[in-house]
Amino acid sequence: MQGFEEKPVDLKALFFKYIRYWYWIAIGLAVAFGIAKIYLRYQTPVYQVKASILIKKGGNTGAGPNAITEEAAFQDLGVPLFSSGKNLENEIRILKSRTLMEEVVRELKLNVTYVIEGRVKASEIWGDSPFWVDSFALEDRAYGRTFVLERVDPAHFRFSLAGENPELEPLVLPYDSLVTIPEYGTLRVHLRTGRAQDAIDKVFVSFRKPEPVAQAYANRVQVEKSGNFSSVLELRLADPVIDRAIAVLEKLLEVYDRAAIRDKNKVGENTLKFIEERLRYLSGELSTVESSVVRFKERNQITSQVEESVGRLLDQLQEQTSRISEMEVELAILDGVEKQLLQDKAPYEPIPATFRFSSSGLNGLISQFNEALFERERLLKSGTPDNPAVLDLENRIASLHRAILQSMKTLRTEIVTGRDQLQARTEQLLARTRSIPRTERDFLEIKRQQAIK
Repeated sequence: MQGFEEKPVDLKALFFKYIRYWYWIAIGLAVAFGIAKIYLRYQTPVYQVKASILIKKGGNTGAGPNAITEEAAFQDLGVPLFSSGKNLENEIRILKSRTLMEEVVRELKLNVTYVIEGRVKASEIWGDSPFWVDSFALEDRAYGRTFVLERVDPAHFRFSLAGENPELEPLVLPYDSLVTIPEYGTLRVHLRTGRAQDAIDKVFVSFRKPEPVAQAYANRVQVEKSGNFSSVLELRLADPVIDRAIAVLEKLLEVYDRAAIRDKNKVGENTLKFIEERLRYLSGELSTVESSVVRFKERNQITSQVEESVGRLLDQLQEQTSRISEMEVELAILDGVEKQLLQDKAPYEPIPATFRFSSSGLNGLISQFNEALFERERLLKSGTPDNPAVLDLENRIASLHRAILQSMKTLRTEIVTGRDQLQARTEQLLARTRSIPRTERDFLEIKRQQAIK
């Protein structure tokens, strides 16, 4: 069998074989470059914008200075906020929630789309539109329709419905005024000026309901951890209008920070409400005791010498009575907190934390309880009550609720026992005052009650 001999390739001959068709090669390259240029010229570009946010263990995202100030204020009141840190997976769900994005859509008016016609294709504009609908209340039939806004003169614009056979006759309307379009609703159009805006005379405007727009943006926003052991989250959004993408991420972080502050303020509101109730109660009792002091002095003609004598005895009793008073206050606060916990809605209401109980274990349980409540509320913004993470938190909240009630019962027993022992010692001290006249003795008792209040 005779084998085949491989001949070497003659590159020079091959070159001269095809070089005679050089004009076809040049034409082909020119056509390819032309097609690529036209494609790139009229293809809608998509820009990706990225932002980062640091999730601190203390619960403050660092997105705004007010959060630090308010947290410090609550810490001064003894409010334990988010002591064990945040779950990054939960924060990702919250940042991608429709609830937060709906606030973004409403504030930036993302449900209003502005489009201009080009020679080949229509392009969406956002910040460069000369017309800006800054206030509107539309009927349902207006959503999904496209309207045309055209310049008429510096004070008026033409409003019409796009299409070959529009149902709405063109209207000439003034800028910056609320105008009512029959069957379509009320709106206000503002004219913006500038180099980019002045070059545009006609804009197509369409309206969509905020809810589906918010859901679409929430699905498009990507939130990921920057690393396995990092507490930094990276947010990404792809959009054909780069200025709008930047505005969406900036507003989302702002809304997220406001939501975190609102959660913290909820503890503050409950705390202030509890303080006001206690102040009203104590003010009434103190007013009653002070009135008794005045009437007793007037009726028995108490002199300055008697008050001085009573004052010395009162100083001796002060140490005992002040400790008893502290215990009475703690018992009263225990009663108030227990009353709140036994209400029907109590398992999901934060516990006021103005007072640090003498039991560090109880203080820790209250801190965990409040933190679990906030975490549940934040998860509900991005999920449903049937979410496994929400159900786990509710089980934990129920367990903490029972543990707090049991801890309060134990602490109450300890306080009552200690108070009874101190009262017994106080009675021994009071027995020494029986040698003084009855009037001074009665006056001493009234003054002692006043000091306790």
